[in-house]
Amino acid sequence: MNYKYNELDYAEFIYKNGFQSPNHMPAELRLTAIYMRRILGYKPKKLKEEFEKWCMLHIPDYNKASYYKMINKAVNQAVKKGSSLIKLDSISVYKNEIEFIQRCSIFDEKHMQYQYSDLCRKLMFTFMVQLKINQAVSEIKNTDKALNNSLFFQGSQKKYSTLKKMAALPDKIKINEDLIYYLYLSGLITPLHNGLICIEFMRDIYSLDNSAHLPEIIIEDFERTGLYFDYYNKEKNIRLCEYCKKPYKKKSNNQKYCSECAAIVNVEKQKQRDLKKS
Repeated sequence: MNYKYNELDYAEFIYKNGFQSPNHMPAELRLTAIYMRRILGYKPKKLKEEFEKWCMLHIPDYNKASYYKMINKAVNQAVKKGSSLIKLDSISVYKNEIEFIQRCSIFDEKHMQYQYSDLCRKLMFTFMVQLKINQAVSEIKNTDKALNNSLFFQGSQKKYSTLKKMAALPDKIKINEDLIYYLYLSGLITPLHNGLICIEFMRDIYSLDNSAHLPEIIIEDFERTGLYFDYYNKEKNIRLCEYCKKPYKKKSNNQKYCSECAAIVNVEKQKQRDLKKS
């Protein structure tokens, strides 16, 4: 499971089971300390005592001198006003938002190769969902950045790679040269500096009134955002997994589950076979 937007469940799991990745110990210490402070309700003094006990139990080579700075930093972050754990289960997308994206004119779309106009719209959909995520996270953290961040995507090479995967774009597509360039020529986005982009079309998206409408798509797996768009548009070989009910790309006619769920289903079936034999 991807815990990027579900820190609460991840922190609870770490608290009960110990560290999940030695390479991410500082981050996992921070999450655990916040969990003990905000969910278990420890006051600052008691938090430090209980957190040190927890570390002694879960760090094999623990000694106070070696881990003092790391532990102290985690506790300070936990007691800081406004510290919280993110739990974002889904993002709602409405029909008029999708229709707006589908109506947008993409520069020279008649002469584009490899269905670039369709891929541009799928990237627009992904930008929209990502900005909705950013805004929701800011609101959960109770910061004043929600409005300021709602039009901007701060990209780095890693973030653009993540965005490309999130949008389910073909490997051979170069997200900057092939798609962002056309969206810029279409007046839908404005590149600024150091990978920062102003997503201009979101001004119109935010002005739409959805108060009287139910969501058309509820995205529960942000890493499959582009596949949700494909499924809505009835793209070939995009199906809903019979186990998790999320979209996936079908590779064979008899495939019923996405790859992640197929492994789970196989384990469950094996357990049932073993029970019958016993």
